Amino acid sequence: MEYRLILKDNNESAYRLFFWFLFSLHWTLVTLASLFGSAKYNSWCIYTSIVLYAGLLLLFTFYRKQPSIFQRLHFIGYIIHGIVWWIIGIYLAIPFLIAIVLLSLYVKNKNTTIVFNDQAIQLNKILGSDKFSWSQYENIILKDGLLTLDRKDNHLLQVEIKGGLLDIENEFNAYCQSHLIATY
Repeated sequence: MEYRLILKDNNESAYRLFFWFLFSLHWTLVTLASLFGSAKYNSWCIYTSIVLYAGLLLLFTFYRKQPSIFQRLHFIGYIIHGIVWWIIGIYLAIPFLIAIVLLSLYVKNKNTTIVFNDQAIQLNKILGSDKFSWSQYENIILKDGLLTLDRKDNHLLQVEIKGGLLDIENEFNAYCQSHLIATY
């Protein structure tokens, strides 16, 4: 038998922080490229990028409390980055921008799971996985959507589980207790 539980990740704050880092980095690089680029487009590029970024910053400020609109604005922000790089004429930056966007979307949409089977407990994270034996744990309980894993070395992990698992809580807890008892 195997139980696969999907953790309720909080990648949103890391994703937003990463976006703001990219936003600031792009704004700085566009300004530097405009200042030290060809004299023909300097002032036009600087003013265009300032208007685009300032407009996007205002939109972020107004819609920061509405998650669905805020996520669309992230995508619009990435498009604006690409447009500005294209206007400036630094076309090599666009594939890097696309790669960064795809990587950040992959990380944002990847779920962390914990798999409980007869052999071990496996934690599948975004960039790897860890495997633990049942003998390392003292207690494992699922209650009201909160999974508690208490290891024998006094490490405690409490995570929220996605989805309604209230119907299998007793079955899951009995399964874990039987494996924990068998390891004593």
